[in-house]
Amino acid sequence: MGLLEIKMKKEQLIGEDKNSGQDFIVGLVVGVAILVLNVLLPGIASIGIPSFPAAISLSSVGVFLIVIVLAPIFETIFFFSIVLSLFHDKFKVPFLVSAVLSSLIFMGFHALAYGVGSSGVSAVSGALLSVFLVGMVLAYSRKWTKGDITGITIHAVLNFFVGITSGMFGFAIITNGLPLIMRVIGG
Repeated sequence: MGLLEIKMKKEQLIGEDKNSGQDFIVGLVVGVAILVLNVLLPGIASIGIPSFPAAISLSSVGVFLIVIVLAPIFETIFFFSIVLSLFHDKFKVPFLVSAVLSSLIFMGFHALAYGVGSSGVSAVSGALLSVFLVGMVLAYSRKWTKGDITGITIHAVLNFFVGITSGMFGFAIITNGLPLIMRVIGG
C-alpha cells in the first residue's frame, strides 16, 4: 500500500447505509442551527460569500449546481473523509488534532474563494473562523455517523443560504437573511 493510499469501502466513503435518511435529517437540523448561530453570534459565526473568478462564466443554474450540489459533495468527501482519515487512520494522529488539521486545510481552501489575497485576512476573518468551526462540525459529523450524508447536507444548507441571500445564483430571494432567521427562531 502506498503512503497516501487509503482503503475505504463505498459505504464508508459516501455514507450509504440504512441510516442515510436519518443522517440527512440531522444534516438539515444542524445546518439550520448553524444559521441561527450566525444570527446570534455574528462576530464568531459569520458566513462568508465566496466569489468565482471572473474567467469562469457560468449561468445561474451552473453556479447553483456547483455551490449546492458539487461543492458540498466533493469538499466534504475530500476534506472530511480522505484528509481526515489520512491524518487519523493512516498517520494515527488523535481525532481532535486530525479534525483541527482537516478544518484548517478546509479553511485555507475557502480563504482562496473569499479572496483573501485581494481583500486581506482581516476583511474575511469572521468568515474564515466560521468555515473552521463548520469544518469541525463536519469532522465530528463524519465521526458520529461514519458517513458523509450529514456533512454534505450541512454544507449544502449553508451554501444554499449564502446563495439565496447574496444573489450568487443571479437572484436574491432574501436580501438580508437576518429578518427571516429571527422570525423562524421567534425573535
